[in-house]
Amino acid sequence: MLAKIEEAFQERNGASQSTIGDFLSIASGTSTGAIISGTVAAGVPAARLKDFYVGEGAEFFRPINFRRCWRRPLSRGFVKGDAIRKIITGVLDEVGAAETTLADLYRGPLVIIPAFELRSQRTHYFRTRALDDSKPRLNGDYPLIDAITASALSAPLIFGEVEAPNVQWIYTHPDGSRELHKGAVFNDGGQGYHNCTVELVANEALARGWARGKTSDEQVLIISLGTGNDFPARDYQKTLDLLNTRQIFDFKRGQARNESVASQIAAVQEICATNPNYHLARFDWQTDNSSNIDSFVITDNRLKEYVNAAETIISGEPFRTLLSNIRALERINHPGSL
Repeated sequence: MLAKIEEAFQERNGASQSTIGDFLSIASGTSTGAIISGTVAAGVPAARLKDFYVGEGAEFFRPINFRRCWRRPLSRGFVKGDAIRKIITGVLDEVGAAETTLADLYRGPLVIIPAFELRSQRTHYFRTRALDDSKPRLNGDYPLIDAITASALSAPLIFGEVEAPNVQWIYTHPDGSRELHKGAVFNDGGQGYHNCTVELVANEALARGWARGKTSDEQVLIISLGTGNDFPARDYQKTLDLLNTRQIFDFKRGQARNESVASQIAAVQEICATNPNYHLARFDWQTDNSSNIDSFVITDNRLKEYVNAAETIISGEPFRTLLSNIRALERINHPGSL
């Protein structure tokens, strides 16, 4: 999907060598979204990311020899994150960004990478700029690949925690007071509220006053790409028959996280409804195989399911309308780039 969007921007701009990062004002995502947002902001073509996800990236999640895995300490996870990190670093190196820091991306699109931090038990946000568009006040010298790793390669059980002794972060108390800490421990980006970052992106645009005028001279287009979900509405009687143990399992699995996706989409839809200059293009899919959506094992059938889902979305009217609208843009402003 991202490759198709990139092609539409290239056709509209008449610059086949441009990448999607050249047209974005904000790029944000958690977990696998951190890989995507970080690499495209650094200049990696979307087509290259497509090759990564269906090629060398997927190979690390093939059916696992658990006998071999149990020899690894449980805190380190079942999948070797260092090996995937090496491949992502290589992808960044293809565009000269293997050693890029957050501050190095200051003049490009604003990048926000959420990662769940275990000391504070809250989400930390790696940023390439502060809200006032000054250079990042904290962790500007932090490598981009490390920020991606903190969000994408630290999931519990799968990869294991990521230690970051030099990362600074602000703890906000319930009364609003704040204090600075140093030293963080990360466990994925998708555990907190901003597993989906669409509301975060919309708030960043609103806070900067983008497209807040009464005329239609300036527009904000928010493109949100999901990774599949398995939380359809349940049958009433079946819900009554659920065992308490199932509810406990669902609670630990992250019901609040699932709810946050729907509530964020609803919030941004409300923003768009009250501000005609804001537009949301949201794309996601719901699997028929709910027992496997959270599995980290990628079989040939599951990879095919992902590819088929993307092809179905691409062929649909909403996605084709998005591409037509991109090609028809009169001009593209870059308020997020300095």
